[in-house]
Amino acid sequence: RMTVEEDRILKEGIDEQGKELAIREKAWYKHLESLGYDRIPHIYSYDPFVMEKINGKNIYEYKDISIEDKKEILSRIIDNLKDLHSLEKNNTDYFSIKETYIDKTFDRLNKIRDLVPFAENRYITINERKCRNIFFYKDELEKILNGYRVNNFELIHGDCTFSNMMLDEYMRPILIDPRGYFGKVELFGDPAYEWAKLYYSVVGNYDQFNLKKFKLDILNDGVRLNIESNGWESLEKYFFELLAQEVSEYDIKLLHALIWLSLTTYAWEDYDSICGAFYNGLYYLEEVL
Repeated sequence: RMTVEEDRILKEGIDEQGKELAIREKAWYKHLESLGYDRIPHIYSYDPFVMEKINGKNIYEYKDISIEDKKEILSRIIDNLKDLHSLEKNNTDYFSIKETYIDKTFDRLNKIRDLVPFAENRYITINERKCRNIFFYKDELEKILNGYRVNNFELIHGDCTFSNMMLDEYMRPILIDPRGYFGKVELFGDPAYEWAKLYYSVVGNYDQFNLKKFKLDILNDGVRLNIESNGWESLEKYFFELLAQEVSEYDIKLLHALIWLSLTTYAWEDYDSICGAFYNGLYYLEEVL
């Protein structure tokens, strides 16, 4: 529950899951405050949990600004995250890599296998692209993921989509609503996952999908999925240029596809969202298989 009081927001966990998330969120903010990281809201108190209300909007709401302004904002976002990642490093936990990329993905997919149309087909045509069905190519994907390597875990936000960032009145990107963990590891994680989550908004238009602004048509010979645009796709090349020294384009696209496939049960309350996340995951996965 969030209660807005003038220039402040009171946040409260109202069920067990919410209380657990609140503990992690508080720990993340406390840790970043201790390191002097200032691209976050000011925290007035932790018990009760009261933070600054940012005078601005979520990034995805800046759809109609100029391309040059978008480039400047994207560059600032990436610089903010690079600075965050550089604050601390930790040893790579490959158990958490496996849990996040393999175990969680396939566990969620298995739960929706009998729900989605065409799940019994080896190939599914999605937006006119012939896509391999992951239920028939699990071993191929698992082999790729077993070969995936991470130099170090770094301090992460964990869910840096446009929905979890705001621009303040000075057009500075501010990080909000951290996930703050990766697998079994608190605070640290795979930095490439962070970049894939950002790509999820820049190119994948996740934020509009999350707002149910999409249309899904199940046809006789395949699927047509149209997600309303965040308006940032034209910056894809620029996005990869800014990250050329950080992570490969292939790794971002691979993890981006996994994020969509893992979204299937997260959107459990909405059947179209389950199907849409699955088909979009296959659509993007076809680029990297």
